[in-house]
Amino acid sequence: MLDESIKEIEPLNKIVENLALTKSTAKSVAVFNHSTYMTGVFAYQREDFQIALNYFSNLVLDESTKDIVNNVLYWMADSYQQIGDFKNALIALEKI
Repeated sequence: MLDESIKEIEPLNKIVENLALTKSTAKSVAVFNHSTYMTGVFAYQREDFQIALNYFSNLVLDESTKDIVNNVLYWMADSYQQIGDFKNALIALEKI
């Protein structure tokens, strides 16, 4: 009876081993995170400029629309200006 149980488990062990290999070799795909974007927008609207910058800085802008990218860059520029970081404010504006 025990030998039959082991024979049933062996194929499962192979599947688990293959899953571990697949997971470790899989490449992550960069995507635009809408939740992060909205959290940044809400922080900006509350005038929590440093928090807004933290969220906006974590966005993958290459994976978004031109309008969203321009909005984020504008809000980042304004946020930098509000906290007195004029150099980064100009850098963000130049990207628009």
